[in-house]
Amino acid sequence: MRKNDSKEIIIVLLIIGLVLAAGLLSSKHQAEMTIITGKTKALAAADFIIKIGNENLEVGSSSWSAAAGIFPGGQTLGMSTVYSTAPEEYLLTFTEEDNVLCKADIYTSAISTYRDVTTGMNLEQVQQAYGTNYVQMSQGDDQSNFDIIYGTGNNRIVFNFKNQKVWRIVVQQESN
Repeated sequence: MRKNDSKEIIIVLLIIGLVLAAGLLSSKHQAEMTIITGKTKALAAADFIIKIGNENLEVGSSSWSAAAGIFPGGQTLGMSTVYSTAPEEYLLTFTEEDNVLCKADIYTSAISTYRDVTTGMNLEQVQQAYGTNYVQMSQGDDQSNFDIIYGTGNNRIVFNFKNQKVWRIVVQQESN
């Protein structure tokens, strides 16, 4: 073995060691996830309807063409099954097999859940509409940024809170 080869091996080993040390150090500084589990229950079929003005889409059964009819200005993101507007007000995800709406990410108060919850609302307003049977998740002791999840399995509604207000709603249902 040449002297240059041994230097290169030592340099590579040092780089690997530094990367491992940095990864270990950064993982120790992440806040622990806090999960508060409540008594959850399945949501009603109507809870998977999202309202856009006088129009409705049902997560789990509406088609791509129905969504495109309601949101004619939308576009697909690359070659994916995700349909959106720019700037991002919503993301609609469809199944690959039959183009059925399986998930809706809502970032605007112009789109509401079936129970009239929109972005910008506080926890008390969400609880008035959906009750207190949910799972709550947060990073560490942060009480202003958290998620609450209603429903079971992959049939759920997630309300993401930032600064005590809903900033995103995710409605997800496996297709019927």
